[in-house]
Amino acid sequence: MSVLSSCLTLLALAAAPAPPAARPDPVLEQLLAEAEAQAPELRAVRAEQAAAEQQPAQAGVLPDPGLALTWINDGWSPSLGERDMSTLELMLSQSLPPRGQRGLQRERAQSEARAAATRVEAARRALRAAVKRAWAGLRQARAELALAHEQRELLAQVEGVARARYAVGQGGQQDVLRAQVELTRIETRLATLEAEAAQRQAELNRRAGRALETPVPDAQELLVDPVGEDDEPWLVAVSAASPELQARAVEQESARLDVDLAKVAGRPAWGLEAGYAYRGSLDPMWRAGLSLSLPVRRGRVAAGVAEAEARRQSAAARQQAQQADLALFARQRLLALRSVERSLTVYAQGLLPQGRLTIEAALASYQAGKTPFVTVLEAQSSLYADRAAWLALLAGHATLRAGLEEIQVESSALPVTAAAPGTGPRAAGAAMSMGR
Repeated sequence: MSVLSSCLTLLALAAAPAPPAARPDPVLEQLLAEAEAQAPELRAVRAEQAAAEQQPAQAGVLPDPGLALTWINDGWSPSLGERDMSTLELMLSQSLPPRGQRGLQRERAQSEARAAATRVEAARRALRAAVKRAWAGLRQARAELALAHEQRELLAQVEGVARARYAVGQGGQQDVLRAQVELTRIETRLATLEAEAAQRQAELNRRAGRALETPVPDAQELLVDPVGEDDEPWLVAVSAASPELQARAVEQESARLDVDLAKVAGRPAWGLEAGYAYRGSLDPMWRAGLSLSLPVRRGRVAAGVAEAEARRQSAAARQQAQQADLALFARQRLLALRSVERSLTVYAQGLLPQGRLTIEAALASYQAGKTPFVTVLEAQSSLYADRAAWLALLAGHATLRAGLEEIQVESSALPVTAAAPGTGPRAAGAAMSMGR
């Protein structure tokens, strides 16, 4: 990135307010620290960066000198020291690149090292986003497992009420059997959720570079971290921190250096030679020479400059496209996140309290013989479907925010709108597909 663009970035960061920060999560911070320290993917790109940083020391140095030892013999029999033309010659040669080429080659290698640094940052952010998504998935799986246990307790209570009514002749045996079927069904869901929680934990450990079976402690309840109503802080932060945008700036700088190198290729290159010829008893001989390459094929040089200039223009256009894509990415994520936040408010302030009241009323009416048993089952099924959808929306919000914070444009499928509240299992399925 050029000095001017770096200064503009710093000024933009200083002038713009920071985006709303997420609440501290000690478990997540520990997982992120472990991932950055030991994840093999990140170690690989860091090693590649270390290799690229050694290139400037190798670029721009003079070519190695040449040394040649030559025996020249006058006649068939060895005649060194006897005939004038018989010599044992030692020749040293050194080629000199065109003026300015070595400095440009060093700058080009330094540009490659900066490009490697942007790849490390991109890999680091991708790793952090993957850990955050896996952490959100594990917390969702654990919350759904706890929810299923709670649902089983409620169904056991409902089954007890049905059994009590049947014992006194106020209810039918089919009510008891239906409650027992629901209890059996919830056991299969518990087994599925337990397996999913274990899978999510293994995935999280893999992302963090840990042994798959390493225990992961529980954290605070899944809560939403609002992104605020102002787009500008996010747009500035995403643009300033994007490794892809930094890579495009480095690519443009490299292309400019390639143009300069192509122009330098049209300059003459020099060569030096020095030699000493031993002739035995005769006087020695020596020679010195200066050579000059003649870049007479100007069409080749002009074509090379034109090619490098076209690549520089292409790099500039890609940088502009990257900037536009980042702005679109940030706005889409923010719109989706705010949509999810509104849906979560509907769940928290409307659907979930109403669902609890509905099941309490249905259970009380059933105990009084005023409501059929199926109404109780429908009420509890609707409540827990809404609660599962609410958990999926919370995890989906965390996943989308992770992509925004770490600037991962392709980190997850972007929903056009949040799941529509109040549609029971359909809402839960849509929210789960978004969050995972």
